[in-house]
Amino acid sequence: MISALIVGLIVVGLLSGLSVASNTSADQRRHDQAAVLAAESQELLRTDPASALEALEVTPHSYTKTLSSTKYTVTESTKYINNETQASACTSPSEASKQSGNYIQITSVVSWPAANSTYPKVEQSGIVTPPTGSALEVDAVNGASVEQGVAGVTASAEYTGVESTLPTTVEGTTGANGCVVFGAIPATAATLNVKPPFGYVTPSDSIKIQPEAVTLAPNLTTHKEFTVNRGGAIKGEFTYLGKTEYESKPVKGESFVAFNSKLTTPQYVLASSSYTYEAGGEERYTPLAGIQATSATSPIHTGYPTGNVFPWSEEYVVYAGDCLKNSVTETANPEHLKNEEVLVAPGATATVKIPLSRVTLTVYSGTKTTPGSLTTEKLPVKITNAACEKSTANDATAPLYIHEQSLSGTGHLENPLQPFGTAKLCVYSAVKKQRYSVTYTNENQAGSTSTIYLNEGTKGEQTVESATSC
Repeated sequence: MISALIVGLIVVGLLSGLSVASNTSADQRRHDQAAVLAAESQELLRTDPASALEALEVTPHSYTKTLSSTKYTVTESTKYINNETQASACTSPSEASKQSGNYIQITSVVSWPAANSTYPKVEQSGIVTPPTGSALEVDAVNGASVEQGVAGVTASAEYTGVESTLPTTVEGTTGANGCVVFGAIPATAATLNVKPPFGYVTPSDSIKIQPEAVTLAPNLTTHKEFTVNRGGAIKGEFTYLGKTEYESKPVKGESFVAFNSKLTTPQYVLASSSYTYEAGGEERYTPLAGIQATSATSPIHTGYPTGNVFPWSEEYVVYAGDCLKNSVTETANPEHLKNEEVLVAPGATATVKIPLSRVTLTVYSGTKTTPGSLTTEKLPVKITNAACEKSTANDATAPLYIHEQSLSGTGHLENPLQPFGTAKLCVYSAVKKQRYSVTYTNENQAGSTSTIYLNEGTKGEQTVESATSC
């Protein structure tokens, strides 16, 4: 019995060993067959035209082949690589070099159901000499302090080749690394059209990128970089002396400025309590003056659903007004007020408090020596923001700098809370066919005090002119 047991153990061990050897031999055979298929795929890829290889960079090609009852899957892909480092030529953010030579790297990957850690799928790569022609790489970055590529940016290049008078267009979309390469372009010039994904904006707060003429170097890759990110918005809530109410009424304003040193021309966003928009949901808009509200928000509309403010990693400096000169730091500010600062995140609305100053205007029916009573007429009033009268329009919108309202019926302004800075105030009387003007400067929240006498000529601080309106 002991001898039989020993013999049984030997037989079991022997059979197990034979089974392992058989499985190992089968795995080795499959791995060898996969290597042959990968080499075969590499040879076939080398015979493909450049146009076919470029297509594989965007959409890899897969096919199956059965050998000895094993089904193998072969996946073929390509990518442009730099001729010096052999790193991917499409590695946005782009390097400082605006041109580089390139090769096409061809890759074949063969897998099968029984692939394992000991005999994994087979991958083979090779290098193909660059085809005759030029290449164009479009890089899209997000403008963050540590820049990242932006996927989903569509690009097209139109060119006229040397062998045809008809224009040819190549199109593509940036991938996860934020770039796309057009290769084998038989031309030295092209017109590049780039379109950000829906909801994304440029650093100039635009949802459009203008077409650009690009010069291409023969047998080199020319790089063009664009900065885009999901747009955000800024909401400003108007306050006076830190409160949202003034004389038992809500504090109301009209517009504010959001300055950022990273912006180009202009370096600020102009926001209003109300806008008119171009039909069709396009980006053009006009902020409206004379509409009072407890808050104002930078534009949010159909074409830019989360806003058109570019989300820089630097904070925006925000204050009431129509241009940069309304900044409270531009005034001799005894209260040491500071402009509010806010960081705009991609796709989000940042909220900030915006202080206003007071304009105390008193309008009498008489003269300076005999003031009479406070006028009960609700005369129209126009306040011209003198500091911003020649300001640069923001994104093709009209600058606001003119704010209209009326007297309250008790000889005072209906809305006395205004931005900081210097302004010209005009009151018009249709009965007298005259306009009365004073100039004030608000350097603190307490503001300024002005008086107008409707039966007084040009004396003291007021100017009187015959006119049909302010």
